Amino acid sequence: MMESKKFIKSKLESIHSLFKNMGVRYEYRDNISTHIIEVKPIDFFNNNNAYIDLEMQLEDEFYNLFPNEELLFVTMDSLTKINIPEFELAGAWIIENYYTSLLTPTKSNINENVIIENDNYALAA
Repeated sequence: MMESKKFIKSKLESIHSLFKNMGVRYEYRDNISTHIIEVKPIDFFNNNNAYIDLEMQLEDEFYNLFPNEELLFVTMDSLTKINIPEFELAGAWIIENYYTSLLTPTKSNINENVIIENDNYALAA
């Protein structure tokens, strides 16, 4: 299985180098014997034909090399979720959206910050 993980990581790094806005997370689930790959954003996963062709090539190569293992590609809205990623390749859009969400005050962000500050004071007292 270590060889299949190395293969997947290498292929995903290669694909990611071509698509800097693509985000990828990977996890192997032993209980279902499946390699799970989450691709972000959803539009990229569904509509980018160049990416889709590379994903299909990766699948073909994977099943030829590792016929007894399973490979599953998912998106953020899939029922199968990545719980504990073994590796992650962040796309430029992910980093930008993450920092923008931290810097953009929203009612929920403000409320969470107040609660956290109140909890900190209570713990310090």
